[in-house]
Amino acid sequence: MKTIKVIISVILLFVFLQGAHAQQSVPVDSNCKIKGVLVDADDQVPVEFANVVLYALNKTVVVTWSISGDKGAFELSKIPQGEYDLAITFVGYEDKKMQRVVFNKPGFTLDLGIINFNKVATAIGEVSVVGVQKTYQSKIDKKVINVSKDINSTGGDCH
Repeated sequence: MKTIKVIISVILLFVFLQGAHAQQSVPVDSNCKIKGVLVDADDQVPVEFANVVLYALNKTVVVTWSISGDKGAFELSKIPQGEYDLAITFVGYEDKKMQRVVFNKPGFTLDLGIINFNKVATAIGEVSVVGVQKTYQSKIDKKVINVSKDINSTGGDCH
């Protein structure tokens, strides 16, 4: 189940970023970086394959992006000087957003350290599983007729 969520989130990220990459208009003129490690807030297990996306300030233009590794670590590099919004997302966890991340020196590295990701509990409605037996069943040694499902066995009177 976890691998299905990971695969779906990675596919959705790539589909989204293909369109966004074509709109990229931010020139690369410095070598600033953002790095950090994503962990589950409850059990401190690294969160793998989370999406880390840097957007131009107050816009939907993607400047750069990354996916956290098997130890939860990520790094965004070759970031030009300027102001940005950072979004970290993963299926089953609350989104983390940092607004107005500023890079005003060439070569500046912003180390976010360990970032705790909180799980999202979603309550769903009632689920009913209904099974229907066949009227006629063929088994190896016998044929079974479920008369409760046979229209000919329904009640009637002799009048």
